[in-house]
Amino acid sequence: MQNTFARTNILAPESSEPTNVKPVAEIEGAIREFVRKDMGNTNTEAKDTGETTANVNSLVGRAASLRDLQTLIGELQQLHDFLASEGERLEREISEYAQLTKSTKSSTQLVADNMLHWKRAHGD
Repeated sequence: MQNTFARTNILAPESSEPTNVKPVAEIEGAIREFVRKDMGNTNTEAKDTGETTANVNSLVGRAASLRDLQTLIGELQQLHDFLASEGERLEREISEYAQLTKSTKSSTQLVADNMLHWKRAHGD
């Protein structure tokens, strides 16, 4: 015995046009509107290009100024290092001069004391 069941389609019959497809005229209209808006942005971009150029020139000027400032800072740092080393050198020389002056004073005092002692010893 053969059992045959009748096939029934429980889904609605397919329509000839999908429901999510828009008419061609509506799509073309949307494309035209998009192109018009895009062309309007082109004019704005041309105006913005002048502003952008001015901004770029300003940034280049700032970069050049920044480069000049960095060069100046480097030169000032070198000058600072030079002056610091010269200050240390002068401190050493002054210290050596003070030591030499102290030694000279001691030697002069010793010579003067010896001359005084020698003078008294000879009875002049």
